[in-house]
Amino acid sequence: MSTNWSKYADANLTKEDAALDGRDPNNYGVVELSVGGVRDIPNQEVDHDPLPDRRAHTNVLGEKDPEARLKLLGLSNWAIPI
Repeated sequence: MSTNWSKYADANLTKEDAALDGRDPNNYGVVELSVGGVRDIPNQEVDHDPLPDRRAHTNVLGEKDPEARLKLLGLSNWAIPI
């Protein structure tokens, strides 16, 4: 799962990142997740992976099985609703 680290990008910048991939940012919202909470989910790993045009880019690695998806959903808070 591709994410942005809030140290380098706020919710508005994260939403605008959709345009870098040719997508309309107005079709997307932004959720916030606690890194500590994500790391507490079995088999999930947080890896800061900056890209040339996205210093904030961070991956959440690991299989998103139904249990992991439910736990991620429970950690999610809308920063910018759809």
